[in-house]
Amino acid sequence: MTKLYRYATFYLLLAAMLWLTNCQNELALEPASTTTPASALTPTAGLPNAAPTTVEDPGRAASPAPTSSPTAPASPMDAPLPTPSPTPAEALPTATPTPEQPVVTVEVDLNVRAGPGTNYERLGLLAAGSTAAIIGRTEDGSWWQIIYPAAPDGRGWIAAGYGAASNAESAPAAVIPPTPIPPTPAPPTATPAPTVPPIDFVIVKQRLWSNEENGGFSPNGSVNNCGYGHEIYVTVVDAAGNPLDGVTISDTYNNPRQISGSIGPGRAQYLLYFNGYNLFVAEDPSAGRPVTSEISHVLSGKDEEIPIPWLIEAHYCANEGECVERIGRNSLCRGHYSYDLVFQRQW
Repeated sequence: MTKLYRYATFYLLLAAMLWLTNCQNELALEPASTTTPASALTPTAGLPNAAPTTVEDPGRAASPAPTSSPTAPASPMDAPLPTPSPTPAEALPTATPTPEQPVVTVEVDLNVRAGPGTNYERLGLLAAGSTAAIIGRTEDGSWWQIIYPAAPDGRGWIAAGYGAASNAESAPAAVIPPTPIPPTPAPPTATPAPTVPPIDFVIVKQRLWSNEENGGFSPNGSVNNCGYGHEIYVTVVDAAGNPLDGVTISDTYNNPRQISGSIGPGRAQYLLYFNGYNLFVAEDPSAGRPVTSEISHVLSGKDEEIPIPWLIEAHYCANEGECVERIGRNSLCRGHYSYDLVFQRQW
């Protein structure tokens, strides 16, 4: 019996030791956050610090004593916002007024030039009523530099005083372009003097009328009966052959002048008795200047002053010998000869 009691006591003690060891292992494995050390508790003002929790029964772990939750730090959202102190309102800076852009409205069509002067190249025209911005001026204000898009650099110059300007005095003095150098004129080409002076009026016809035209009779080319005419008929025409009226005809002895158109379109008449006329055009009002003219052969009523070829052609004598012989005998038609004379203007 005694031996049996000893065995039972031994096994009870062994079981108790195993159970205690198991409980200690469970306590070691429990998270640290479940047990708050007394030292971690926040002390309460005016109270003594709480004593640490102890295990009264070695076989059981004492229930942990209630612990005080640590005071959480104040959240920024919970912290009271500081009341801003009123500050005096800052004074706004005062804006400096910008001067008005100088402009000009021209009253007349105005040349735009590359510089302040008429010796500069002309760039174009600013029409009357146009408005342009002034961006510069000369020192004396006599020329304005303006915005001119048609110029190569977008700028041009106009003379002041030909329009209504606004705030022009505020425009800055502009840089003046270099004065243009005038081109060297080419040496004049020598015009050769004409070898023959130009003639305004030339003679295109001067003819002795035939004896038959003048009213006479010339059988076999020799005068038998003289005619009755003794006139010079003058006609003046232009370069196209149209009659010209109002042209003055004169002679080298300043006998009375005749005007073309007096007896028909472009025609004038001289009465011829004995003395002849050397006729020419003296004046042409349409020229607006003095004119030049060829002078006719003497147109005469005297046999000896008429060229023999003219007498033969007009049937006053058949050949030169007859003409000479009859002139010597005064047996031709002295005082009864008529002529045609035509002047033509060359322009």
